[in-house]
Amino acid sequence: MKLFQIIIWLFPIMFMIHDFEEIVMIKAYQKRNETYIQILKTKGKYIPFGFEGTTPVFSIAVAIEFITFSVISLLSVIFDSYYIWYLFFLGYTAHLFFHLKIWISFKKYVPATVTSILFLPISCYFVYKISSVLGYSLLIFLLSIVLSSIVTAVWIYIAHKLMKTFGSWLGKYESAQ
Repeated sequence: MKLFQIIIWLFPIMFMIHDFEEIVMIKAYQKRNETYIQILKTKGKYIPFGFEGTTPVFSIAVAIEFITFSVISLLSVIFDSYYIWYLFFLGYTAHLFFHLKIWISFKKYVPATVTSILFLPISCYFVYKISSVLGYSLLIFLLSIVLSSIVTAVWIYIAHKLMKTFGSWLGKYESAQ
């Protein structure tokens, strides 16, 4: 298997390892930082992982993303067309930068910090390598960043809507007799 194809298939794997850190640590993080989070809330500050959702609710969004990234990787390989994959991978890489920014501004560990530190250099190398192999120019790279930002913002909005819907359904299921 060529390095190129390995990179394509590492995307959903890296994503899941990264999100496993979030899934495993989110509840403990929220409990450990409860007081600090309340202080930030009273000041109107951004609270990383400050949503009221549960681990199962968060996990459903992760599962949907994993399936999506896996299907995108599969279709990219089958059709030998990688631009959509590239957009989502750029979004993932930007997402890692975002986690590090949150960690620095929060001044405490937040879920996904460790995997962001580990995967960011690898992801940047992968972006460089894929851009080189596919012959993407600087202009295409910059346009891809803009388009990727839009796709990622829409994707996050949809994921949060799905989390809310799933949380509501899960609450009804739990209380049903």
